[in-house]
Amino acid sequence: MKPFILISLIAVELLCAPVAFAEVKAHPPLVFVINSAVNPLLNQAFVNETIETIRRNVYPRRLEVKYAELLEIEEMMEKKTADFYLATSSTVRRFQDIGLRDMVTASSPFSKDPNKSEGSLIIVNADRKDLNTIDDLKGKKAAAGRVTAFGMYLAAMGEVAKAGYNPQQFFSGTSFYGLDRDKIIEDVLTGKADVGILRICYLEDAVNRKVVDPTRLKFINLQPEDEHICLHSTAL
Repeated sequence: MKPFILISLIAVELLCAPVAFAEVKAHPPLVFVINSAVNPLLNQAFVNETIETIRRNVYPRRLEVKYAELLEIEEMMEKKTADFYLATSSTVRRFQDIGLRDMVTASSPFSKDPNKSEGSLIIVNADRKDLNTIDDLKGKKAAAGRVTAFGMYLAAMGEVAKAGYNPQQFFSGTSFYGLDRDKIIEDVLTGKADVGILRICYLEDAVNRKVVDPTRLKFINLQPEDEHICLHSTAL
């Protein structure tokens, strides 16, 4: 079985034993797959340094770098077709049962505890006086990022489940926009969606980019700000 390792948002020095050049030529290149969602989350220089660190430490074996969407990465993980991955820590957890293991995890500067830095923020239009709790969202239209992404969707559905509802039957419909997360905010403000689900800290990023005035939004199931400086509606 081909070994494979998942790297959770990291820059890591890999310690590799020397490999004879003749042996290297007999082996295909090592494959490093990077989640396309990483680029908006991390500084590109950080990603490039990670790539070069791995390339330097696997030399003289060649390193082939690929960018892929989450669904494609999940398929590659199941089929064990790559050697290294750069993805979120939640992906590590979901695939540990088939042999994936994390090497090093980068902690968020916005969280006091690196084990509690992922979650979701549930938003509605500030004018919606009828939407104040998770109960009020039942049967409404939602907008989110990716159906398999922890912060973009699954964490919020966890809160729905904790409230006693079946997450698969909770919303009347959900539009998924992938990495076009500004569209989630737009749908909430224009009324195309009643509720939006954002990955933690994305609101603050949108405010900094002047995409939205936060006073135009209301936040559902808001949690205390004792562990994370970004607003969040879910357990971390």
